[in-house]
Amino acid sequence: VTPSVIERLTAESSAVEALPPRLMFATAGPFVCWPVTQSIPAITWETSVAPWASASLMLTMRAPGVLDQLQLRACERLPPGPGEIEIEVEAAGLNFIDVMRALGIYPGAGDQPLVFGGECAGRISALGPDVHEFQVGQAVVAVMPFGSHASVVAVAAMQTFPVPDGMDLAQASTIPIA
Repeated sequence: VTPSVIERLTAESSAVEALPPRLMFATAGPFVCWPVTQSIPAITWETSVAPWASASLMLTMRAPGVLDQLQLRACERLPPGPGEIEIEVEAAGLNFIDVMRALGIYPGAGDQPLVFGGECAGRISALGPDVHEFQVGQAVVAVMPFGSHASVVAVAAMQTFPVPDGMDLAQASTIPIA
């Protein structure tokens, strides 16, 4: 998503409801991120209730093909299972594979759910049973097959790594797939 696309989308928006401050868009280049302060017409809510207080929001599509079908969908927030951690996502990478999935041209996608993102960075909000190498509040980066474009994710602890010293979360979210 380029700055000109964001400017065009926000200029066209007449919606008053704002997205949660945690949700951000990033441009290409050296880790430029900014909070979204307006709803963007290309992304719609699946529910009319602001769901981010007790649920996770996930970027999804009902069917591939047209990018204006992207939706933020409220998903049930389940506690992490054995060997998992819950991360409150602050930054997530966007890769060409996500664009291919959205357009319906990713080979072998089949009946997989249309969710996006393979890496993210954020802070641990909960630990599952048997997880002792991390702490709640710790800054981490995680890798997963898909689904990191969400406000909260549960991921295997073995796919999660501490953010390197001196690196912010937006930078850290680019490490796994880079």
